[in-house]
Formats: sequence, C-alpha cells, structure tokens
Amino acid sequence: MNKHAENMKKALLDYKKLRETADARIQYIRETYGNEAGEAEKEIQTKKLERARSEAVNTITAAGGAGRKEAEAWGHMDGSKMNSDDIKLLDAGLVDKAEFNRLKAKHADNFTMLQVLRKYGEKQNRAETEEARKNNPDGFIMEEPFDLHDIPAADDKAKRWERTQASALDLLDCMDGVGKYSNPHDWGAAFIKAAMPENLEHFGEDL
Repeated sequence: MNKHAENMKKALLDYKKLRETADARIQYIRETYGNEAGEAEKEIQTKKLERARSEAVNTITAAGGAGRKEAEAWGHMDGSKMNSDDIKLLDAGLVDKAEFNRLKAKHADNFTMLQVLRKYGEKQNRAETEEARKNNPDGFIMEEPFDLHDIPAADDKAKRWERTQASALDLLDCMDGVGKYSNPHDWGAAFIKAAMPENLEHFGEDL
C-alpha cells in the first residue's frame, strides 16, 4: 500500500480504537457510579476525542496533500521513461490484445509509456472498427479489442487522492455519528456505517 494511504489508514484505526475505549469507559462509569458520574466522564472523554480527531484530520489532510503532489508529478510526460524496445514492437504493429494488456501491467507506474500504449490502442481500435464497417456496413460493430479504460489520464490519480481523503474524513464522521450519520432515518448513511469495518480493512488499496 502507498505510504500516504498507510498514514491515513493508521490515523483512522487509531481514532477508532480510542473512540471505542472512550465509549466503553463512559459506559463502565455510568453503570458503576451512576448517570452523574457517567456524564462527568463523558465530558472528559469528549475533550480527549476532540483533540484526537483534530490530530487525525491533520494527518489525513497532510497525507492526502502529499499523495496528490506525487500523483500530479507522476502525470507528466518524460522522454527518459520511453522504453525503446517496447516502442519498436508497437511501431511494427506486432502487439496483439494479450500483449497489449501485458504491456499495460508492465508499465502501470510509467505515465509516459501508458500514453504511448493509449495512442497505439486508439489507432488499432479505429482500424478494427473501420474494417468491421467496411465488411458489414449494416451489421453489428464488434467491441473494441484494445481495452483503454484502465489507462489513467494525467489527473486521474490526483482525483483519486481527493476522493480517498474525502472518504477518510467521512469515515471519521461515521465513527463519531455526526453530520449525515446523526440522522437515524438516513438509510444511505446507515448502509455506509454498516460497511465501515470492511471499508476500513480495504482502505487505500486502490491507490
């Protein structure tokens, strides 16, 4: 997992553990010493949680900013990252669909080569479509053989970081039961809350 995503996830898990401990402490004091003592303990724990939440927000925001900065730098063309051997294969038209997918995986972290592959795939798809229309002008046009949907545009990774940061902050709201999570009749929020353990377990895996 990306190091910045790990920092976000750790901040979320640490806060979740602290909140669970605080809730358990408040309940114990209330059951053992009564409601008045429970309310006093709730005030103490609430202040601790406010400080901890502020720290978690700062960590998440800093990690999200660092991740976006790296993503923006990644989305720049760089001639030094051109793989001449693979480009020779592309120029010769020797790359079929299976080899195309292999090259996408090989260059998954190389924005420049991914754009070279995109250009090749678009060219091949146009040629395939034109040939299909020529041979069967009134019939079904075959699906484009070169899959380009998973080749990111320059700003795709940066936008993904923005969504991840927003998701992390939303999970904090979910833990605290604030915002939309304060409404017991918001079924959408209730669904997200029910899925929180799984969302936390897999947080950041798509970065």
